[in-house]
Amino acid sequence: MKKKLRGQVKEHLEQYQLSEAQLQSLSAMQEKAELGQKRVETDLSPAEAASQEGLVRSDEPFVRLASIAMLMLAVFIGSQMFFDSPVEGEMSQAIAMEVAKNHVKLKPLEVKAQTLGPIKAYFTQLDFSPVNSALYARRDNTLLGGRYCSISGVTAAQLRYRDSQGQLQTLYEVGYDPLVYGPIPSVDEGEEPLVVMANGVKTTIWVEEGLLIVSAEN
Repeated sequence: MKKKLRGQVKEHLEQYQLSEAQLQSLSAMQEKAELGQKRVETDLSPAEAASQEGLVRSDEPFVRLASIAMLMLAVFIGSQMFFDSPVEGEMSQAIAMEVAKNHVKLKPLEVKAQTLGPIKAYFTQLDFSPVNSALYARRDNTLLGGRYCSISGVTAAQLRYRDSQGQLQTLYEVGYDPLVYGPIPSVDEGEEPLVVMANGVKTTIWVEEGLLIVSAEN
């Protein structure tokens, strides 16, 4: 998934990459415009100053073109640095640490229910509806209820379960935004979820039905 996303963005941005000849031409135009501006600022007669100012104004479209081209080049270089950096591991670890911290606290439930219907009705402040994860449903757990929480500053739903051994588990659901959370495996595309240990808590991270989902258990 990471390679696919990186490739798509890189391919899009490469459409705006400038050749060496184009960069030299734009640089020359920018130097010409700057030289004209300096001439205007010298001690010229009003007529001469007006004449020089007209020359500078005639170069303004070229200056704007050069600025836009330089901006596109900066965006391209910046995107290369972003997608070649180890963002995935860092973001996954940060998500795991935050979820583990909330899991250990086990704050009181805001709504109690053993089915998802009443819980969906409670979470009216979300821009998504909590889902019954097919991946998580494979576990023999009993739903207890839920409460609001957040992941990376984005409001999320925290669901609480009790497993067959009597241990409490938490499941976190939030709308998935790759720009916020980085590349995360999608089980809908057959990818394996990430398993990250954080402060003795086992967290499992994946994307399903457009949501970032994280489970936490001791």
